[in-house]
Amino acid sequence: MKAKLIAYGKKAKTLKKRFFELDPEVPEFVFGRSRDAQCMVLDVNVSRKHAFIKFSKECKEWNITDNKSINGVYVNHKKIH
Repeated sequence: MKAKLIAYGKKAKTLKKRFFELDPEVPEFVFGRSRDAQCMVLDVNVSRKHAFIKFSKECKEWNITDNKSINGVYVNHKKIH
């Protein structure tokens, strides 16, 4: 089950790629300022490895984890904990 992500918001227009299709076989998809991130976001409010998304084979669902970022992670305008 592939996941589709769309980047939006004030900084989304600055991204080279705004649409992502995630494969559940890939261990994790990282967002952040790091060059190693699959989605590199050049914004001082974003940590180097801000958050990651991975597929849980046991639960058959996608999970997003905030990597202890200062500004948090939002999904559908709601902050995750």
